[in-house]
Amino acid sequence: MARVLHVNHTAVVSGAERSLLALLDHTDAARVAGVCCPPGPLATQIEARGLPWFETAEPHARFDASPTDRLAAVSRLARIGPAVERAARRTKADVVHANSVRTALGLSFSTSRIVAHVRDVLPPGRTATSAKRVLVARSARIVGISSFVASRFSADLARPGRWVIIDNPIDLRDLPVRDPETRPQERGGSGFDPHVPLALVIGQITPWKRQLLAIEAVAAAHEQGMPVGLAIVGSVKFTEGRTGETNRAYERLLRRRAVQLGVERSVSFLGERDDVGRLMGAADLVLIPSRDEPFGRTAAEAIASGVPVLTSTVGGPADVVARCGGGVVVSDDEPNSWASEIVSMVRRASGAGVGVDPRAIASVRSAFDADRHAEEMGRTFDDVAAGR
Repeated sequence: MARVLHVNHTAVVSGAERSLLALLDHTDAARVAGVCCPPGPLATQIEARGLPWFETAEPHARFDASPTDRLAAVSRLARIGPAVERAARRTKADVVHANSVRTALGLSFSTSRIVAHVRDVLPPGRTATSAKRVLVARSARIVGISSFVASRFSADLARPGRWVIIDNPIDLRDLPVRDPETRPQERGGSGFDPHVPLALVIGQITPWKRQLLAIEAVAAAHEQGMPVGLAIVGSVKFTEGRTGETNRAYERLLRRRAVQLGVERSVSFLGERDDVGRLMGAADLVLIPSRDEPFGRTAAEAIASGVPVLTSTVGGPADVVARCGGGVVVSDDEPNSWASEIVSMVRRASGAGVGVDPRAIASVRSAFDADRHAEEMGRTFDDVAAGR
């Protein structure tokens, strides 16, 4: 059984970090050599689990600026390498798990066996292509969170590396299957009008998540005679540099657009919430308007809870719907098209009291089971440690 040192380049807890925590929660403690990350929320959660934590510097590596800034970002990422090497020697780790592309780049000069986790769709361009080549050259194995991610990553590489596709885990403990008949009561208990259908959008506030399309679609649904409420769950996660400026400006745009369309009373900005499972029980559907979403976590969690999803055609959520059912894929980005599907889905749900086909629920709950994820990751770590 390989002992694994897990490494994450940031202390911010977002999707990648939640997946890492789920992996740790479902892994034999004897397999975990420790976790390296900067001080902050992730480190706090690691220590709360009683796992060894090793401090690394927060690299603040940004790739959305000038070429000079990108070179500086690579240099800052490389600073995590020596601390990780020391931790690997101290713990006698057999394998180092780089939990993100940036983490893997920071370990470019490591002598350890690296398993790189690719969770993002990298943008086109020379910088991204160079980064991918470095990652492939240094990684004994590359884990992709979806076929969509793997295909996008490898598209411009002559040598794509050794890949394994392992679905991200979802923690089912806080996601019981919801009864559609209790939605009005759940809405009232969560502070919403129990008589008005509710749609959720879940995710950090940033332009590529396209919450703007959700607001415009809900406004169009109102015009089609269906007064739907919209709850936007999430906040601006990344606040530094140009990305931070863009994200904060986007949040202001969302609020302004809701007012312009006359739906400000129907759109709620809930910020970060730790009761998403409860909110799922209040919702008639979950909207996923983002494009190039690497993985369909929100889609999987919604379907597992018995809540249907409406998603765009490009990305991980569409893959989840195609594999498991439980939702509708919208082929264009027109708010009226989304509104028509919203109206249709709400009418079907309210008329029949039906959420998601039980077969779709069972399929999702099996495919994204955290124990299954941990087993598949464990086999990958063992293979790498054995030189297979």
